[in-house]
Amino acid sequence: MGAYAQLLVDGYSFCETKNHVDPTVMTLFRESDRRCVERTYAEVYGEEPQEGNPTVVCFGYANTARNIRQRLDVMGFSLAGVERDFRAVMGDEFERFADEAKDGQFSQSHLEEQIYLLSLSLEAYIPAFEEIRKRNLHAYCCTDSPPLRIVHL
Repeated sequence: MGAYAQLLVDGYSFCETKNHVDPTVMTLFRESDRRCVERTYAEVYGEEPQEGNPTVVCFGYANTARNIRQRLDVMGFSLAGVERDFRAVMGDEFERFADEAKDGQFSQSHLEEQIYLLSLSLEAYIPAFEEIRKRNLHAYCCTDSPPLRIVHL
């Protein structure tokens, strides 16, 4: 089965990994945030064990949004930083688009996609993301494995 890790905020999964924990995510937590709970195999994996121990020990880290926000701020992750990075990425995209346009290297559908992408703003992204969270929508490709079960600590 392997080991799984998720970064959840209010039950919404932002990051999922298998067989390792993302070291960047772990920088958000301290040893004092560590939690350990015992769950049944069925709660964790959604099926009964074929053999062996019917319980699973789950480790996780939890803290308040306020504390995590402060830690992110200390690490340099802030709304101002996001705005700066967003503008830089959009600037790079605009330059790439201009180069492609100059060389005539795109189809009509590619042109429409680029125009749409360049029309996006961070101010429009934030309420859109809030809507995604409210509806609990997740990116899920049909070739991916099913979403992980959430084990509450």
